[in-house]
Amino acid sequence: MNFHKEFDLKFPNVDEEYRISIKVDNDDYIHLELSNKDGYKDENYYIKVSLTELKELNLYFKIFDSIIQCAETLSKILNEKTTRLAIDSENATIFLMLLVPWFDKNEVSITLNKKHDKLKEEIKKLKNKVDDLEIKICQKDLIINKIQKDYEDLQKSFELFQLNTNNDFNFIKNMIYTYHENPNEMSLIIWKDCDKNILANKFRTIYPYKNVEYKLLYRKSRDSDNSSAFHSKCNNIRGTLVLIQTSDRLTFGGYTNATWDGANITKSDNTAFLFSLNYNKFYDIKKNSLAIFCSPNYGPYFCGNNNQPSLMVNDKSDINGGECCEKNNSNYNGFKDDYEINGGRKTFKILEIEVFKVNIV
Repeated sequence: MNFHKEFDLKFPNVDEEYRISIKVDNDDYIHLELSNKDGYKDENYYIKVSLTELKELNLYFKIFDSIIQCAETLSKILNEKTTRLAIDSENATIFLMLLVPWFDKNEVSITLNKKHDKLKEEIKKLKNKVDDLEIKICQKDLIINKIQKDYEDLQKSFELFQLNTNNDFNFIKNMIYTYHENPNEMSLIIWKDCDKNILANKFRTIYPYKNVEYKLLYRKSRDSDNSSAFHSKCNNIRGTLVLIQTSDRLTFGGYTNATWDGANITKSDNTAFLFSLNYNKFYDIKKNSLAIFCSPNYGPYFCGNNNQPSLMVNDKSDINGGECCEKNNSNYNGFKDDYEINGGRKTFKILEIEVFKVNIV
């Protein structure tokens, strides 16, 4: 401390004697402490105040330039016993009235709060308890959110499991009932009547007042996944419908009236189209655009711009799968998103491929 003085005072109208201590710390704060002369801690009162705060307290302190000067003058006042003491027992405060007779008889009032340190400590403990409670509430919310998300993920997984189980059961049931009756017309990919009707209605827009019959030409699971097997079964045949089912349970394909061959050439066809049964959408060939690309190195290949396929099956499709192109590079109309036909992904793995000869009767 840079300044420290103590005084024993007997105030008027007060039975006990008090000790007043005035200190100045290194941070330029005045510490004014009033205690019972016997030193009982529970009777201690103190105030810690800066020079700026003292200046705002009364005009009296505005005449001092430093905290030391202020403390020394305050000590002088106490030495001359120009003090008065008032006690407010209800609010646990003591008012120390410093009478300054030479300064227009103004009185300087300083309030000393009882047990201030204990009060600060209790407030700190209370704040820590509030902080701990807020942390526990936050942790509780995180746990609840995680439980909710886990429940939603589990529910989605169960619904997907039910959907796939039902599809597989219906697929097998349909295959058992129909395959033996007409193996050349039955599809392992399209077995729902609604999907068959969607394709039939599309063909009726191309060939009004006509009916459609299908004859199976190529099936990957039966004839192998090599592109050579596709060409050996499908080349030089007009009107072929390509059906693809991916490992993600997406079903799409295309149709062309042009013939497939292995000559590495592109061909036009104004009746060609692509389709998605999952999204119930058709994509017709753009005017004056190439429809298909014929090559021994690929299976069915529907054209796109810049040597990109709108829809294509690779050789050895079990391993290499297939791919589609971005919407701006397709030769077919109607794509709103890139790789839309494959759910937003460029490449796909293949469960099954079928090619049917479409007979218009």
